[in-house]
Amino acid sequence: MLRIQRHRPQPRPQDRHRCGQHYRDRHPEPDRKPPRGGLIHCSILSRTPPSMDKLDFQVTPKAGNRLYKYCPMTVLDLSNFAGLCAIVLLTLNIVLGVLVSRNYNPARRWPHRKLPASLFRIHNWTAYVVLVLILVHPTLLLFNATPKFAVADLLFPVSSPGQTFYNNLGALAFYAFLVVVITSYLRPQIGSRTWKKIHFTAYFGGLIMFIHGTLIDPNLKGQPPDFFDGEKVLVEGCFLIVVAASVWRLRQKKKLI
Repeated sequence: MLRIQRHRPQPRPQDRHRCGQHYRDRHPEPDRKPPRGGLIHCSILSRTPPSMDKLDFQVTPKAGNRLYKYCPMTVLDLSNFAGLCAIVLLTLNIVLGVLVSRNYNPARRWPHRKLPASLFRIHNWTAYVVLVLILVHPTLLLFNATPKFAVADLLFPVSSPGQTFYNNLGALAFYAFLVVVITSYLRPQIGSRTWKKIHFTAYFGGLIMFIHGTLIDPNLKGQPPDFFDGEKVLVEGCFLIVVAASVWRLRQKKKLI
């Protein structure tokens, strides 16, 4: 059986805009509602020639050959990302603190080379970055649409909208690390013995932070935690690393040389 295909002539260059306008008139694009959660808009859409690119302040990632009008990255996602970065850096900070307390020498032991900066300096700077990330993590929630947070809900989340208990744990962890950083800065004034006793608050704050990151619903909807979710597995892995470092410190009865 012979198949005859009908040849469709291509429109001339001067008629392309007219044909495209005719298609858009017959097939109007449906209105799309933005997702909940305070969308971050930051891109350029180019849909209809010959007009100029329309600056719509929207994220438009490509999926194959299709452009999506809105990006799933929301303020809530950015807040969760800041919290996860804080947990990872906190794990590194605690491990470095354990090594510093045992006088660990990376030149004599692993990685058998001199680092660009001392472990003590890296430990201090990671603590500052962790404190900033913990501060950014709840601050982004002020721009979230649902649920809506106020400044008082972040500083004293006793009446925060949803998951009040876990929000209080997060605030308590922030205040614990704030005390640790301030007392470390004032160490010459308060004395090494007093500073050392207060510095153990970092373990308490870390424990609270791990509980907060494991049990809270990242979507703030009060759903039970999925312990095999990627974010939860990351938090659980960081917790196990801190436990292993703490056990290693207790087993090292004398400082390493």
